[in-house]
Amino acid sequence: MAKHSGLTYKDVRPSLYGLPGNALITGLLSTKLTKDCLLRETWWKDNAELTRKLGNRQHHTDEFVNNNKMSVYILFFSFYESVIRELVRGLLPGACNDAYDPFANVYGALLKRVDLQRHSPLLDFARTMRNLIHNNGFFLNKQKRDESHTFNGTVYFFEHDKPVRFALATVLYEIYEQALNLSDDLNTHPDIIALAPRDVKQP
Repeated sequence: MAKHSGLTYKDVRPSLYGLPGNALITGLLSTKLTKDCLLRETWWKDNAELTRKLGNRQHHTDEFVNNNKMSVYILFFSFYESVIRELVRGLLPGACNDAYDPFANVYGALLKRVDLQRHSPLLDFARTMRNLIHNNGFFLNKQKRDESHTFNGTVYFFEHDKPVRFALATVLYEIYEQALNLSDDLNTHPDIIALAPRDVKQP
């Protein structure tokens, strides 16, 4: 990225790290909050005195941890998607209906253009995991078919109209790591390095 020394943090290239990274920082703060507050009896006495039963406190804590885990993932992948779409608009003007097509078409065109199709299984799996949010963790297929995705050497089965049980923190961490590896590969591609400065809308 040295070719454009005046890039700001809003440019698509640093945004491949910055926006998803913001989501990961939120997750880190949530973990810290859980450890320092929700796992301490004194916090409940000072802030939620009516929640006296240990079982209720554990339930609320479990819900908080699980909801934050998925919220961070949704933020991470949605931020990542927005940057990829803007990158396609800069690198492939007009392609995929100016990058408004379904995301699979958009990242498929980008990865083909820069010869990084080896990352397709990552984004296929990550996209399918993200879309579970629309159905409260259930996998629904328009054709009522099951799907399978291979990620990190493991085959994951998505059964139509059944809940997904493998949205574990360890699996999500693997997605985060590989997505940021993809960011590295994109940012070292000569055509992406050569792009004129192009900002991503920031929240």
